Amino acid sequence: MACALADADPLLWGGSVLAARSARRCAEALRRASGRAALSADADALMPVITGTPVRDPFADPEIDGLPTRPVLVVMDDGEAGDAEGRARLEAACRQHDVSARRIGLPLGMEEAGPVDRYVTLLLQGRFSAAYLALGLDRLVLDSRAGAR
Repeated sequence: MACALADADPLLWGGSVLAARSARRCAEALRRASGRAALSADADALMPVITGTPVRDPFADPEIDGLPTRPVLVVMDDGEAGDAEGRARLEAACRQHDVSARRIGLPLGMEEAGPVDRYVTLLLQGRFSAAYLALGLDRLVLDSRAGAR
């Protein structure tokens, strides 16, 4: 996940109420970790960003042109049916516009967990990804008063 987000602008989406809430909190953590924009929104708000992504130029030279950041859709999947139609539309748009899509889901054994447990699990996995990204970007700041940020 951290490798996919290293040179990208994350777009986070959750289909249920708690998955959407964890997506917002993880977007905050990703903004702090990378110093770049990270957007968490519903499917209708994310769709113009995905469909407006320019086509990748196969002949672009990163030495001359630089590396343009592209969006990456991160689906926060808590196992609830939620907005299955919105997820299908987002993932179809990602395939059509060459936008990468990743998923943060529940580990094995969490299927029977309660909604708050699933929320906390998604939140912790997203924050772990953000911390790992900060470490990879050499932006991990240790503060003796607040611990690792």
